Amino acid sequence: MSRFLAYLTPAVGHTLPYVPGLLELQRRGHEVHVRALPSLVEALRAAGLTTEPLPAEVLEVEVTDYLATTDSDRLHAGQVDLMRRGRFNGPDLARAVADLAPDALLVDSIAYGAMARAAASGLPWAMLIPSVLPWPGRGVPPYGLGLPPRRGPVGRLRDAVL
Repeated sequence: MSRFLAYLTPAVGHTLPYVPGLLELQRRGHEVHVRALPSLVEALRAAGLTTEPLPAEVLEVEVTDYLATTDSDRLHAGQVDLMRRGRFNGPDLARAVADLAPDALLVDSIAYGAMARAAASGLPWAMLIPSVLPWPGRGVPPYGLGLPPRRGPVGRLRDAVL
């Protein structure tokens, strides 16, 4: 069977949705190692997952989007902060790969540095998304901008342009 390394971000909402799938991999005979928010390590271990905490340097990069006063500032701040965090989660993923020698990597969708390292690793890898897939569809505004659906020609034009 295969050894998986799941590299998650320090957020409860970006961890707990993955647990059933990771446990299913284990049930099917795979070895699963997880890097996660330190406060969740014991709970994940109690669930049966081999888990180690993310390092302090990853946790110390504060995501400040909640301080923004406009949607565009919120989007900008969140992306900048996640890119800053990527300077630390990328090297941390590389260390975990060196330590564990996994066969495949599973990386959270907002662990940008870890995704870049996963892509460069030569290992098979997949991005984990803890929410509804950001699949485009008719009448569905572009994912991630928090836009409400808008009908009519103006809404179709907005969605097509974005």
